[in-house]
Amino acid sequence: MAFSRAIRPSDSWEIPAELVWEILIWLPVKSLMRFKSVCKAWLSIILDPSFAKAHLCGFQGLLFIDPYHSAPKHCFFYVNLDNHPSELRYHLTMDHGDKRMGRTNVVNGLVCFFYHSYSYLCNIATHEIMQLPSSTAELRARARKLGCEILSIGLDASWRPVDAPSKKRIDDDSVCYNGVLYWMESNMGKEKDYLVAFDLAREKFQIIPPPPEEEDRPFSVARFGPSLTLTSWVGDGWDWQGFIFRCCNDGIGRDSGWVWTNEREFEVSLMCGYKSYDPCFRGVLPNGKALITDLRSGKSTPSPFYLFDPPKGEYEIIPVHATTESASLFNNEADVLYYKENIISLRSLISNTYVMLGPLVAFHLTYSKIWIAPILGRSWRSTSPILGLINHKRLI
Repeated sequence: MAFSRAIRPSDSWEIPAELVWEILIWLPVKSLMRFKSVCKAWLSIILDPSFAKAHLCGFQGLLFIDPYHSAPKHCFFYVNLDNHPSELRYHLTMDHGDKRMGRTNVVNGLVCFFYHSYSYLCNIATHEIMQLPSSTAELRARARKLGCEILSIGLDASWRPVDAPSKKRIDDDSVCYNGVLYWMESNMGKEKDYLVAFDLAREKFQIIPPPPEEEDRPFSVARFGPSLTLTSWVGDGWDWQGFIFRCCNDGIGRDSGWVWTNEREFEVSLMCGYKSYDPCFRGVLPNGKALITDLRSGKSTPSPFYLFDPPKGEYEIIPVHATTESASLFNNEADVLYYKENIISLRSLISNTYVMLGPLVAFHLTYSKIWIAPILGRSWRSTSPILGLINHKRLI
């Protein structure tokens, strides 16, 4: 395209930095990676910590993750929540050959893959991969106890031991709230289940009993918007009717003690227009909406999912159009996770360049099964948010 002499740009012509910022902030990470090479001014904006933090608030959606861990690849598919209907698209493929690799959940766009004593941190959006240090703890054969280690990446050269609660078995996904990690503690039917909390600031464990009303029915720990909750399912036999939330106060895990609110029950029976509806509770998004899928939908495509707003009793159906590469996600076997694109490089995170995000911290739990789950907590050195990794490894 030829410019006329009147509007032809000169060497002094440039777009104001504020306008460039407003344009770039709306672009996905894939585009920003290419635009780093346009000019030094654009590179400076994209690498600016405040820009990275602002960009982290956008491009939120869901990740559908291939459930078959024994396959030679881990496939991540992305669905944008802003587009209705949405299309399932490839976001990342991790090829690990004949190794049976496990993976963590996704926190701030980061995921950790692990194999035996090796762990690899990966930014899903930028496709960066970095190996984490291996634990040097000596594990005894036939040991049946819970051991813990912690690693502040970029600050600690190696893992540090942390005192763990005795005779406790942690078998559920972790949840982080106000800088404290929470798990369900399973007693294999011998005793009632409890919550296990680990304070990242004080590096101490705490055992918390559930409310008396919850002791006789199964429940799970989850986040409901800005609060931590215990979630129970209600129904008649196999007829699932709804779910119950019981929220806690802001003093959770601190010296102020524990206060559980009255239970709030939400019916979901009106969410379907046909009798064959079989809802499956997948979790709660940061905005407080519950993610529910239909287990009885068609077998040739991922089912539509529902975003249910409990306070309003309203829901919206989000159909998902499958791609030809997503056959492994059929029959609702895929893991579904909330996801935010992260443009921050792993090197910058580890070197503490982005101080408002805090250092990267890994938390390592050693027990009798292989499992890793990531958390979002707060730094033990400051009140800044951090990323943590929880690693359950088989004792040798």
